[in-house]
Amino acid sequence: MTPIATVQRRHGVPTIYINGQPFTGWSYLRAIERYPGFDQYDWGDLERDYRQQAEAGAGLFQIHSNCAGDFYKRLWGDVWRADGTFDFSHLDRFMEILTPGVWVLPNINMFLPTWWDDRHPDELLRFADGRTRAKFTGESAACRDQTVSLASEKWVADMTMCLERYLDYAESRYGDRIVGYLICGGITHEWGVLGSFDFVDYSAPMVRYWRDWVARRYAGHPPYDGTVIPSRDLRERGAGRIRNPVESRAAIDFQLCLSDLVVDRITGFCETVKRRTQGRKLTATFYGYTISCREGGLKFLGRYGCGGFQGGHLALHRLLQSPAIDMITSPPT
Repeated sequence: MTPIATVQRRHGVPTIYINGQPFTGWSYLRAIERYPGFDQYDWGDLERDYRQQAEAGAGLFQIHSNCAGDFYKRLWGDVWRADGTFDFSHLDRFMEILTPGVWVLPNINMFLPTWWDDRHPDELLRFADGRTRAKFTGESAACRDQTVSLASEKWVADMTMCLERYLDYAESRYGDRIVGYLICGGITHEWGVLGSFDFVDYSAPMVRYWRDWVARRYAGHPPYDGTVIPSRDLRERGAGRIRNPVESRAAIDFQLCLSDLVVDRITGFCETVKRRTQGRKLTATFYGYTISCREGGLKFLGRYGCGGFQGGHLALHRLLQSPAIDMITSPPT
């Protein structure tokens, strides 16, 4: 029977309830990115670690999963093939590893395959100097040198289609064991804006999103030219000190705009999960924190990583208000 999972207060504390009963155990998630010096693991390592945790009493297991492609090095490749077919066998293999009787919460990474990027160059994220390529590799374990603009509506449509295909597959085969889905994206799955070690995003999709955002915020009468994204020079002013809200109004607004964009994408995908599972499953995401540097040392803008000034984590109030999201979480660091 497909479980019904909710979040309710128990003794004043938000608690996961499964089929009307509070879940009081602990959850487990093993990192599987192939970081430099840690690229020798295989499925045997995963099976050993997950079984060990199950024997110790863990009752809820998170697993890394893709519904289309990935930005990081994994044991499997793209699941959305260029010929239009899907291969979700990595999910099957994870479910074979996990002990029957434990609950599962897949972490779904929201990236499309590299062949999609090649076919849609106008949808890619662009830096202030017009580049679409950058060095994302190294400590981040990335395996690609460009990524899509989160403002791309084409990306949203295709990503949603892939998510729906994944959910239909997972629910039809393992719906009685899955209690929810954690939607991941961006820097290390935590919805930091990829490329925020530099000045992003000057793509055509982002320009359109920015213009609409400014028009809504100021009812069509902004105190600056809202048709263009603030320049690198303007965004860099105020480095090392508090921004002047008069001279840096456009730069401040663009940082807020990036965060609204991230929340739009998270809530949209979580709404898809709720709709596709008839509201029976939990939705979760990483959001709402400013932590250590993730992608570089750019002064003022980049050094605060995925929660930083242009990292996309500055709209927590909107995420908390969304009825489509049950849980937010963060890494233990």
